[in-house]
Amino acid sequence: MDQAKAILFYLVPAIFVIVGLVHFYWAVGGKKFVSSTIPEKNGKPLFQPTFTITAIMGLAFFAFAVGVLAFGGLVAVPLEPRVIRFCVLVMLALFFGRMIGDFQYIGLFKKVKGSRFSHNDDLYFIPFCGVLAVMLSVLLRQ
Repeated sequence: MDQAKAILFYLVPAIFVIVGLVHFYWAVGGKKFVSSTIPEKNGKPLFQPTFTITAIMGLAFFAFAVGVLAFGGLVAVPLEPRVIRFCVLVMLALFFGRMIGDFQYIGLFKKVKGSRFSHNDDLYFIPFCGVLAVMLSVLLRQ
């Protein structure tokens, strides 16, 4: 394994853990940045994330971290290597899909623009998802 790939096997899980922690912060009532992370229509949020959904997202990011660590052979999990590889491929598809978006409110091809969320999506969320997709694709290359 080359050095850049080895770094990614630590960097990607670290990113996932940080994003998971942010979701837990929001789940327990943290307010910082939360208003600019929800898509809006006519200035109103499209949904109100509940504790449960936000905590599940936090757990999902922790699971993503474990999946990447397992794929890199850095932690042991009771799954076949091909299953772990498939899980990482699913992560890649999720982040690539998030980057592309729903063609309405989120992603590269969104129609609703001009909101605080839309601005942050363009500036932070789309590039973040694209970079994660690229890093996961590098890790998947043999």
